[in-house]
Amino acid sequence: MKRIDGLYLLGVVSVFVTIGCAGTGGGGGLTTPTPAGTAVSMATIKGLMYGTAPTGSQVSFNLNGSDSQGYSWTGSYAVMSDGPTTFESQNVTLSRTLLTLKKGSGTPITLITSRYYLISNSTLYKIVSSNGGTSVPTTQTVIPDIIRVGDFHNFLNTNNSDGTTTTATWAMKPDYNDSTKFILSAVIKSGATITATEEDTYTLDSSGNPYQIRISVTGNGVTTSMFGIINR
Repeated sequence: MKRIDGLYLLGVVSVFVTIGCAGTGGGGGLTTPTPAGTAVSMATIKGLMYGTAPTGSQVSFNLNGSDSQGYSWTGSYAVMSDGPTTFESQNVTLSRTLLTLKKGSGTPITLITSRYYLISNSTLYKIVSSNGGTSVPTTQTVIPDIIRVGDFHNFLNTNNSDGTTTTATWAMKPDYNDSTKFILSAVIKSGATITATEEDTYTLDSSGNPYQIRISVTGNGVTTSMFGIINR
């Protein structure tokens, strides 16, 4: 199997390809849709993603799902802030994701992805994955402190060490009862050919804290969907 390096979001595609493939509502029942224009604090998400939350802060989810070939998938996902450090002579903050996935009764595979952000301006410096892959940004924007329901934006473009490129966007969509859905989407290309896509949806409570995650990945003609509720 060809290794796919450097997807920004969770590194999910890399694990799915290595293994061999490549619905939820808001709290309190589905009653009142969250209105367009509702302001959502990104403090919790940004603190974890950018490594600026207190060192050791994290959220984790147990994952369950299936793919379009009928196989079951299980696993876990965690994102944590490791705070300020020095990397390649740069003053950075470090955020890590730890992803473990198992297809059916197969052997679990774990991928650790480290993301380094420049302290000076909160921009991504480099992504380094435990499978040997690296990604370097070519263009990017910093996620705002406040996002309103209905907002969407280009997020990140990277050149990856396997010769592919990644283009990522974000969007904030309504859920119910003041909950919202923060969606990170990515497309990986080899030249002009799309080799994989990923969409990760965090369901946020009214304070902007994530409590559910849904992951959808398509690679090698197979779509895999997984869902998890935050571990308390």
